[in-house]
Amino acid sequence: MFGLIRLSARVTGFFHHGRLELYLLLIFVLFAMAAIGPLWALGGLPRWSEFPVLEFYEWGVIGLALIGVGTVLAARNRLFAILALGIQGLAVALLYMLFGAPDLSFTQFMVEILSVVILALVMTRLNLDEADARSRKDFLIDGTVSLCVGLAITVLMFAVLQQAFDPRLGDFFNANSQPIAHGRNVVNVILVDFRGLDTLGEISVVMTAGIAILALIGGARRLKR
Repeated sequence: MFGLIRLSARVTGFFHHGRLELYLLLIFVLFAMAAIGPLWALGGLPRWSEFPVLEFYEWGVIGLALIGVGTVLAARNRLFAILALGIQGLAVALLYMLFGAPDLSFTQFMVEILSVVILALVMTRLNLDEADARSRKDFLIDGTVSLCVGLAITVLMFAVLQQAFDPRLGDFFNANSQPIAHGRNVVNVILVDFRGLDTLGEISVVMTAGIAILALIGGARRLKR
């Protein structure tokens, strides 16, 4: 019994250490394994396809995204890195707009603006250290995990895109938007009627972020008084 208690204490201390960065590290590692592992085990890894021919403005958006990533990595302090992160979000929103998803582009713009504002307010109001005090070992570990997660998402998306296109869902929405939901704008009907609960969740997230911003600003004003 005493041995079981000691074993339980060691296992609990190992898995429930209370360090948030290790919890997040484990979550991202498992996510990358869950994305690539089944594809590799079942022989579903995608084939490398030819790079598509892009227009000059599409190359410009890709260049803007690369500039955003490079600026975040080269930032000397956290506040500048947070502001530079908005460049990356802007590039993603422009990609959505260029490839025919203006609703996603608008949502990305809103979320990116709110994210930058919230992170900047938290950074300035909580008196956090401007520079990141992590060691080079931690930087290497975090960078490796980030690259693995990005590679996993890229491989997963390529695997999805190389499957045969199934038009049944689009045909259903085109055929039933007006008879069932009484709307001619198919995109609006999908957002408001067919997936209304999902849209309500998105609105709730944006509203919660806005309330959080107002609370932070109100708290800062009270402290100044």
